[in-house]
Amino acid sequence: MTTAVQLNTQFGVQDQLFFRENTPVKGTPPDTRPAGGLGAASGLIIAEINNRQASASLCLQGAHESNTTFPGHGYARTVPWQVVESSTEINGATRLTLRLVTSI
Repeated sequence: MTTAVQLNTQFGVQDQLFFRENTPVKGTPPDTRPAGGLGAASGLIIAEINNRQASASLCLQGAHESNTTFPGHGYARTVPWQVVESSTEINGATRLTLRLVTSI
């Protein structure tokens, strides 16, 4: 598995794109963590994008394997994503190209 440090070295874009590992607050039960805070699972890699057009947090693996009552969202939510490329567009937007990992 690729680490956040490795992704930042290869694909980070200064002042626009960085990667971090999700670390939930200690003592917070998984089912009470806010979904928007991406606190439901630790160890997941999060891409943080921030530019003039928008800001976003994108989890590179989105399935919730420990709580099957959460809605399923198809195959793409059950496998990790691989970062293929990143760049800054001429208008300042951040381009992040991902690929589904079919086998681990």
